Amino acid sequence: MNDKVLELSEATSRQRRNLLLTSVALMLTSHAGVTFGDNLKLLGASVKLTNPEVILTFLMVSHIYFAWRYYQYFHVDQAYVALRSQYRNLMDKKLDQILMGYLFRSLPKGVTSITGNYSYSQISKTRDNHGFYEVKVDFPSGQDSESSSKIVAVPTKIFKLRGIPVALKFMFRGKILTDYYLPFSLALYALVINFPFI
Repeated sequence: MNDKVLELSEATSRQRRNLLLTSVALMLTSHAGVTFGDNLKLLGASVKLTNPEVILTFLMVSHIYFAWRYYQYFHVDQAYVALRSQYRNLMDKKLDQILMGYLFRSLPKGVTSITGNYSYSQISKTRDNHGFYEVKVDFPSGQDSESSSKIVAVPTKIFKLRGIPVALKFMFRGKILTDYYLPFSLALYALVINFPFI
């Protein structure tokens, strides 16, 4: 599943909106120090509340219900599978670029193309030799149709920590995180800061 296929459905969007509204209301209640008094204006009439704390309890119960409903739609939309697939594709592409760049720098000057398919996922399945992957690279030699080959020792360390910039880029550019995962973060935070009041 890719970015273009995964979009918030109308039903999911509605559940997301409800969850965000209760999350924001609970956060404002906690951080702004909102207290519920004995009187309430309802359709222009004054209503006396004998137990005003029930309003916060009702808000918390509604919040938990909306979180549950949103999770159900999250599951139906297969957002986790799509997120994992998108991240892996982005990471594979980055690691393949690093590999190809290293291979071309290691070949003789003037070599502008290589034959065969070289990817990080392919070489990482082989056993590395003391911190190096040995990759046999075939490339055209001169003007004739013959080809040459060279064993390139690719250091494993050039691939380490490459996930950090990819993850940061993915977090800030991928709208799937804000569409699907941000509501869960806010919902959890709203529950945690209001937990003693349940």
